[in-house]
Amino acid sequence: MPYSVYPLGPLETNSYLVYKDGQAVVIDAGGDPAPILHDLRAKGLTLAAICLTHRHFDHMYGVATLVKETGAPVYSPVHD
Repeated sequence: MPYSVYPLGPLETNSYLVYKDGQAVVIDAGGDPAPILHDLRAKGLTLAAICLTHRHFDHMYGVATLVKETGAPVYSPVHD
């Protein structure tokens, strides 16, 4: 399955775009998601979900922008 890695935000947290058959998932949107949004458009992908491994700021920084731009749902651990 193809993927891209983006070191985003002040701590350069690795954010991931995983995709297949026109659908994509972002994991840990840790900074300004402009490069992710660019690649979604360039590859013609629909963002199906945003997944957080945990809720530290450096893993969530770009979530609001991604939701605003794509309408994708956000999933995160319940007890974090």
